[in-house]
Amino acid sequence: MKKYNLLALAACLWMTTACSDFLELNESGYNSVEYQFSTFDRTKAVATNVYGYLKDGYSEVCSTMIDAATDDAVNAWSTNGIKGFYDGSWNTSAPIGDVWEYYYRAIAAANYFIEHCPADFPAAKYQEKYEEKLKELKLYPYEIQALRAYFHFELLKRYKNIIIADRQFTLEEVNELQPATFAEAVNWIVGECDEAAKFLPVTFKGMTSTDEVGRATKGMALALKARVLLYAASPLNSTDNQAKWLKAAKAAKAVIDLNVYQEKPGEEVINNPNSLDFIFGRWNGVSNSFESLLICGMALRSTGITRNIATKLWNLRRETRDWHRLY
Repeated sequence: MKKYNLLALAACLWMTTACSDFLELNESGYNSVEYQFSTFDRTKAVATNVYGYLKDGYSEVCSTMIDAATDDAVNAWSTNGIKGFYDGSWNTSAPIGDVWEYYYRAIAAANYFIEHCPADFPAAKYQEKYEEKLKELKLYPYEIQALRAYFHFELLKRYKNIIIADRQFTLEEVNELQPATFAEAVNWIVGECDEAAKFLPVTFKGMTSTDEVGRATKGMALALKARVLLYAASPLNSTDNQAKWLKAAKAAKAVIDLNVYQEKPGEEVINNPNSLDFIFGRWNGVSNSFESLLICGMALRSTGITRNIATKLWNLRRETRDWHRLY
């Protein structure tokens, strides 16, 4: 009898040990570099995360459109912080639309991807759509490079003197970083655009079975270059304007010479990602935030004013549409 009891006790101890090992799941493995870049789909998810840092144009500053800081639009609510642009309360102690931390987080995400993106997944060679996914994989680093340049530009146009974060830094390096001059930053962004434009396609239509839109293309990189050079030629940033204006004009002409973009009279542009004048932007999900913040709120005022403001804002929406147009 004792023999059977000992055997039963040993079996219970073995089962307890086995169950213990089974339940000790290390979930941190799902956040490792190896896991995130272990398949085509997971790598694409990391790239998509970088795209997620592109701002929504309908709530870019103080949860509203930047146009509400100008004569182009009026925010429905008098308490919105956007009024700081024109009521005299905007100053260095109370900045509006401070995105320093936000865009450096975006740049860090871009650097993380660029430095870890694999060149291929040979083990997936016999999987469905391998060639298509490999083609996409090889373009991801250049797409993210273009986005990283765009994030730097968003910082440059606001702060003028910025730190060029072209790679991941150690804690020791971070403490020694120095801002680049405006000219150095411009030249770096332009160089990044030129490099990405060499490899990016003019369009992704027909390249994959999904015909994705809203991805960084050759036109996006060249348009960003033209925009940066235009800012560099501004009297706000330069006294040697003539040569810089010419350089900016040539960069803009390079976009035109792609023969892809054009303004077509009568073309429906609202909710139309296939519009011929569309270069790059972010597609926003279905939402009534535009109306609730900028039109419906105006119903609290007189009918005449409401109709006037609503008409102006609708015309503005026709220009910006549900695509937040970055160019």
